Amino acid sequence: MRPWLLIVGAVAQGLGSVAFAEDPFSVEARLRESGTGTVLAVSFTVPEQHHLYAEQMKVEAMGGLDLIPLTIPPAVQKKDPVSEEVVGVYERDVTWTYDVRGSVTTAAAV
Repeated sequence: MRPWLLIVGAVAQGLGSVAFAEDPFSVEARLRESGTGTVLAVSFTVPEQHHLYAEQMKVEAMGGLDLIPLTIPPAVQKKDPVSEEVVGVYERDVTWTYDVRGSVTTAAAV
């Protein structure tokens, strides 16, 4: 089995907006070699007047790869207008980085 990196798209919702004709969010994954191994950077683009729920964002590795978090910025705590619970959100572009453990031969963003 070939190892794969699976980037699970974030479930996103706009602040005070209705349904979208097109998804305004994007996710980009980049692999680079560092002095200690392979680093995965996953960048989420968050347009103005929108946010991503931190608890609904996930990055996984499959096929025997492990992802060790290097940088995952803290989310901003906000009261959700629907549930009225305090939740973590990203209101601006954010990048998560991981140390990739295992042999990376193929990578794919989904």
